Amino acid sequence: VAYHAEKEKFFLCASRVVASKGHEDVVRAFAAFHKNHPDYRLIILGDGHGKFIGHLKSLTQQLGCNGQICFEGYKTNAETVKYMQAAKALIVASHFEGFGRMTAEAAFAGCFVIGRDTGGTQEIISITSGLAFHNVDELAQAMHDVVAMSQDTYKRIVLQGQEAAIDCFSIERNIQNISQYYSSILD
Repeated sequence: VAYHAEKEKFFLCASRVVASKGHEDVVRAFAAFHKNHPDYRLIILGDGHGKFIGHLKSLTQQLGCNGQICFEGYKTNAETVKYMQAAKALIVASHFEGFGRMTAEAAFAGCFVIGRDTGGTQEIISITSGLAFHNVDELAQAMHDVVAMSQDTYKRIVLQGQEAAIDCFSIERNIQNISQYYSSILD
């Protein structure tokens, strides 16, 4: 997958829209970030519980950023990759995540990742680069830090992350690892 240098002014969340995925923290962090960066948007992809989505929409109104947060609903994998390629960063805010498929897919797609410093998300970010956060304030700061990066630094981090994802998580690498594992058992 090629790197798309022309990033648009939006952050992306792509997961089921349920409380455990941390969307409320993302909305609160974006509202704080938005005060200094009114030209940025937050796009939330995924379906979920209607009552929770309604709660998030009410929260965006209370926080004064409802015009900048878009709930786009379910998208196919191909559509999601296009969003990742255009986004300034993917935010992975899940409170409990095993192997974060979205985190790895974002790195493959040449998308910067900001992820909660927990479980699989933290493990993947430690390999592919990106920024980790623990709370709403740190997430808002990470969003600011990504926007403030020079084009060269941003591109270097994203390309290193993409290379690491290909090296560690690609289908070819998984086949090679499985083959080596079976060979070691048979020897």
